[in-house]
Amino acid sequence: ARRAGGKPAPPSVAKPPEGPPKLADAAYDAGAAGFRIRLPAGWSVIPVERGVAAVDGLAWDYDASLQVLSVPVGSIREYLDRYGEAHLEKGPLLGRRDLEIDGRPAARLAVVVQEAETVEEVTLVETGQVRLVLAISEVPAESFDAYAPWLHEALGSLRLGEAQAPPRAKAATP
Repeated sequence: ARRAGGKPAPPSVAKPPEGPPKLADAAYDAGAAGFRIRLPAGWSVIPVERGVAAVDGLAWDYDASLQVLSVPVGSIREYLDRYGEAHLEKGPLLGRRDLEIDGRPAARLAVVVQEAETVEEVTLVETGQVRLVLAISEVPAESFDAYAPWLHEALGSLRLGEAQAPPRAKAATP
């Protein structure tokens, strides 16, 4: 892997997975974000606003990452119309595929991020509400084939529920 500017990155303790994908026994419950997902076994889990992030090593030393978020966009088409160009300007499109996740329409696109020598894979899942589940994985290009089955297995475990509106800020009292 390389850092921005083209300098080699220091060696990582993270290594590409071997063998068939293994997921955590228990699903991560994203609570108000409205989904549950079984993440790759052994990965570090980091709760984030509107979802979860997971990395294949330490939070400060990893090769692969997966972020799964609930975003306030109503459809795959709407997301791609708004943000698709931001993903595609990073580098060449490896491919786009329509699929189903938890019985819902989904789309997956992968882009080679040339500057970082990584593959960014974006998976969008319609929920039937005025939101999408957005998953973004980023993996070194040379080990994408090793990580992809693990990431796809995790995303296949995604179960959608009802998202809760974030609490409204209290009005200031005079």
